[in-house]
Amino acid sequence: MSEPLSTERTFFSAGTKIEGTLELDGEVKLEGTIKGKVSGTGVIIIGEHANLQADVFAPSILVHGIVRGEIHASDRLELHRTARVKGMIQAARIRIDEGAAFEGECRMGSKDGSTREPKTEEKRPAAVSTLGTPPSTAAPAAASGPGAPKTLLQS
Repeated sequence: MSEPLSTERTFFSAGTKIEGTLELDGEVKLEGTIKGKVSGTGVIIIGEHANLQADVFAPSILVHGIVRGEIHASDRLELHRTARVKGMIQAARIRIDEGAAFEGECRMGSKDGSTREPKTEEKRPAAVSTLGTPPSTAAPAAASGPGAPKTLLQS
């Protein structure tokens, strides 16, 4: 049986300035200026007055302020209307509200943190035909004349 997450809440006010690594437990609201790395075990709320130049890691991350860096949420990431994010974001679930600004790369993955690999499509030769001729009876491209129109059909 796993231990429940802490119910403690921590708040860093707008005047706070931190440079380095923050390791946080429970729900945390950040309103200050932070440079470095922020990691948490619960919910990290980046407030409207927050200005982060940091990589942020937590199960749930809610952004209302400015973040320049990578954001990795193993469960959910929310960019609210006042959010300004520049960098790579990754989460199992992502919500971006109207008015939020995001510039960068977005990856969606499962709750275990892995990203979904895109399916590789099977490569098949394309059927080539001249106009008006069904693909099954089409002559090879080399057999048609240089001025003959061609249609490429891919399945």
